[in-house]
Amino acid sequence: MQVKNKWGEFLLEQQRDVYLSMRVRIALRKAGVIPMEDKKKEEECIAKEKRAVKSSKKNLGKYAVSEEDVIKAFSDGDEVGHPLPSSGIIGFMDSSSGLISSG
Repeated sequence: MQVKNKWGEFLLEQQRDVYLSMRVRIALRKAGVIPMEDKKKEEECIAKEKRAVKSSKKNLGKYAVSEEDVIKAFSDGDEVGHPLPSSGIIGFMDSSSGLISSG
């Protein structure tokens, strides 16, 4: 469980666009804003929220996301893994099992 918590913590702290996109999608899903049938409109919604987060001094947009939300999104298969190169954790999320593996 500690590895999952580290993954959630890592994702919340990172400023890279890929991680920001993940956080925004997780937050918008949690709020029931996405998924949308119109994928173009969905992408516009995600981009708008990303801009809001980037322009916020506290790195927060309209929708909040917690470490638990991040863990749930990966465990449920809503998000799929990426390597964690700078976190000290080298691992990935296996969306079929919902587990984070090292290596």
